[in-house]
Amino acid sequence: MVTKWFVRIILGSLTSVMFAQEVDTLWTRLYDFSVFDEPKKIIATNDRKLAIMGKASISGLDHVFIAKIDREGNLLWNATYGTGSYLLPEDFVQTSDGGFLISGQARSSGNPQAYILKLDSTGNFQWERFFEDPSYLSNAKAIVRHKNAFYLIVERSVIGEPTRPILYKLNTDGTIQWQKQLGCNTDYYVEDIVVSPNGYLFIITQTILPAPYFTNDMVVFKVDTLGNTIYSKLYGFSGNEYPATVLPYHPDSTIVLGNSLSFKSYRLPLIIKTNEHGDTLWTKVIDEGTEVITTSMALTSNKDIIITGYISIPGNSVDVYVARVDQHGNRLWMFPLGGRAVERTANAVVLDSIIYVVATTFSFGDNVPNVFLIAIKDENYQSVTAINQPLASTVNCDEIIKKQSHFQMPDYKLEIFSITGQRLRSEKCRQPCIKTLSHNGKIVCLWKEASSQK
Repeated sequence: MVTKWFVRIILGSLTSVMFAQEVDTLWTRLYDFSVFDEPKKIIATNDRKLAIMGKASISGLDHVFIAKIDREGNLLWNATYGTGSYLLPEDFVQTSDGGFLISGQARSSGNPQAYILKLDSTGNFQWERFFEDPSYLSNAKAIVRHKNAFYLIVERSVIGEPTRPILYKLNTDGTIQWQKQLGCNTDYYVEDIVVSPNGYLFIITQTILPAPYFTNDMVVFKVDTLGNTIYSKLYGFSGNEYPATVLPYHPDSTIVLGNSLSFKSYRLPLIIKTNEHGDTLWTKVIDEGTEVITTSMALTSNKDIIITGYISIPGNSVDVYVARVDQHGNRLWMFPLGGRAVERTANAVVLDSIIYVVATTFSFGDNVPNVFLIAIKDENYQSVTAINQPLASTVNCDEIIKKQSHFQMPDYKLEIFSITGQRLRSEKCRQPCIKTLSHNGKIVCLWKEASSQK
């Protein structure tokens, strides 16, 4: 069994020196599944636990990976599935029987096709379906469940024709009720589909404006459950805008999330609130002083919005980015988290007042990706004074533990877990550690108390 080490309370790696904001991180888990390349999504399950789905690479072929995890981060089970050929998972939902329906792209013959895969409640294969003509390229980019049906959004590419979004309504066994083509005679590249509590579907796409503009912009379609388009709205500025996702906020408003190159030379988080007709109510751009690529949104119990993504750090590092904004788009806090290498966020989900963020990390092992799960308390946040003191010399973890009797700060701990999430050891740490472990088992700490500990 491979044992991984990581820190329970991390002030955002070296990025904390720049951004210096603290949130209540309850715990962090690292899962080394050996085959798991990239987590795509985390969801809350029917039994109020968590499920993570992503892409695994086995013997050079891509597979679906799925894992069930409890609310403390303990692994309950995991499974992989492959077709023996090309397979790219994109999205998943839970079904009423406790199983999972995964959408993506697979090849049976010819070009990769839009594809769905049904697994039971413990990850066992049940059935699969292929969509679209294999003579052209298609991809089932996203899927949602509403009542007793599933809505699948497919990106179809045909040589000599525009790339178009195709909306499918599916029965619970994956058979087709109907399909509708969305948009006009131009390219649309699908990013996501969500469903509102009152049954409207929102599909967010990217389009490229024709000459003389040639800019990327975001297009959102609002569609009813019969496939009728209520509106399609384009959102963009003078430069390029790239879509991330859309969030039904109230019955009469929606939040659109993207990334903008219209204001700086690097991409910025772009937040747009619209009314029930898709008209813009306000627009906010968040400038963190460096590039941020947003990936998802989640809604908290008090209607704040959690935004996830990844942030570029000077020195060629990329870290997890988590931010909280209020109902007016004002950023309340931002929390970068990362180790010595690259971290990329998939998405977040809020369950029982805890924000769960799933990401890929390359900071452990020799550039081998692992799954990184962070639990953040959804209340009582406070910022800390910026820490700008020089770093101390690297210290050995065993030396820290030997000095345990001198530690007076029980809020900071070094915790060691197995790959199954079992806590192996927990020791007090004198200072907030801001760097995950390196190859030689050493950890970098700041020798300055946080303002809350004065």
